[in-house]
Amino acid sequence: MRTLCSSTLVGEFFVIGFAGLVAMKDDTLATSTVWWVCGIAMVLSVLLCGMITRPGGVQLGWALQIGLIASGFFVPVMFFLGRPSPPCGGPPCTTAGRSTRSRPAGPPRRPPRARQSLTLRNRGTCGPCSLGGPHTAFPKEFPVSQRTLVLLKPDAVRRGLVGEIIGRIERKAGWTLAALELRELDQETLEQHYGEHKGKPFYEPLMGFMSSGPVVALVVEGERVIEGVRQLAGPTDPIAAAPGSIRGDFGTIVRENLIHASDSEESTLRELKIFFPGLV
Repeated sequence: MRTLCSSTLVGEFFVIGFAGLVAMKDDTLATSTVWWVCGIAMVLSVLLCGMITRPGGVQLGWALQIGLIASGFFVPVMFFLGRPSPPCGGPPCTTAGRSTRSRPAGPPRRPPRARQSLTLRNRGTCGPCSLGGPHTAFPKEFPVSQRTLVLLKPDAVRRGLVGEIIGRIERKAGWTLAALELRELDQETLEQHYGEHKGKPFYEPLMGFMSSGPVVALVVEGERVIEGVRQLAGPTDPIAAAPGSIRGDFGTIVRENLIHASDSEESTLRELKIFFPGLV
């Protein structure tokens, strides 16, 4: 019996020592606490090997075994229950504690990528920490530098290209839709919009085409949006438009060229008064 106990204690000496070294290197638990518990356990094991031949040695050995088992449960539980929650605005929540023990000098560690939350609630307020990382306060309104009126013409609606064209506009960084409406243009609205072209050869065919079906009118806001939407649309002649532009990818006829966009701030103001007077 004494031989078995002595052999068991010697085995525990090496196992506990190895576990302590792993805990020190991994830095995944409260390192100092685990280290001291393992150190004390090793010392007691050595002492018990010398005391096992004395009266009461076996009983003392079992008492120490129970104490080691209890500490094995007690230390991790106290570690996880005693961890303070990180303050709002601090680093993202993690699933394991980190020791503050300094590491040896070496190449800088790559910081972990923060995961984005799927939803944003209570913007500008500080709530409990979540898996989405630290909370960020967003301004209620973003400054708008420009607005432009865009018309998706009857051929774009008829060919089912509305979603494709709007998607290209929305994918531009910082551009947003302020208004959108599907409508049919009456003669009075068309005359106001194209009045500057009255008397030109293409005026009557253009009026007939624009009244041939519904159009989608929308207001786009963002940085340099007037110039940007016109570049995105391409030149009036779709054949001369570069691939990648809306007219270059989908248009073939000058008159049926899918999209209209204001060419200046003055034109935008005039056209907004026609199509969206509530925004002026």
